[in-house]
Amino acid sequence: MSTLVARHVSKSYLSGGKPISVLTDASLSVDEGQFVTILGPSGSGKSTLLNICGLIETLDGGELIHKNTVLNKLTQRQRTDYRRQHLGFIFQSFNLVPVMTVADNVAYPLMLLDWSEADKKQRVREVLKQVGLSDFADKKPEQLSGGQSQRVAVARALVKRPSIIIADEPTASLDAETATQVIEQMKALATEQGTACLIATHDPRLLPYSDSVLHVDHGLIVRESVTVKPVSENHITLGELS
Repeated sequence: MSTLVARHVSKSYLSGGKPISVLTDASLSVDEGQFVTILGPSGSGKSTLLNICGLIETLDGGELIHKNTVLNKLTQRQRTDYRRQHLGFIFQSFNLVPVMTVADNVAYPLMLLDWSEADKKQRVREVLKQVGLSDFADKKPEQLSGGQSQRVAVARALVKRPSIIIADEPTASLDAETATQVIEQMKALATEQGTACLIATHDPRLLPYSDSVLHVDHGLIVRESVTVKPVSENHITLGELS
């Protein structure tokens, strides 16, 4: 079942009073549990496509559908509520709040959800265990390594059990070993929890873990390819990461 479908999406921006086309007739679908990578050079439109799928930007033409909901027809308030309920985000710069502990950073997306405090605390404990950071719950971001910070970002993205993870260059600032750990955690999440992962990247290290790779150039998805080697060679489970 397709979790997310984008059909014939277009997007332009004004520059000097003239429209500049960034996306032209871009289409994609991401299934439950699928790990899809968007690959392309800077300026190709991949980040704009990712932001549209994450309800951060609006599209000019086409459709964006999550299950049975046409997302581009939602009001701004509805888009915000929908994003809070169904989407998780992982960013290259981690975006952790420096004055908060690791546990509080992970709990942050739950603040506006109708969960009991006991359920929130239990879920934070669960997800920190999943990413192997149970012993770091009371640490501040400044006390973490880059890899640990990105694992906190992964935990924060999955804490509310989202249908879709949107990740923008999640491994760009990580060394090879740490990047592999982060990728494996994301892959384990997608496979075991049925979460769709849509990732924009320049990083070829993600490709062996991808179920599908969308190649974007000049605002078009020019081709789609499958993973370059069996994912099973690299895949580990969330239990093995705790």
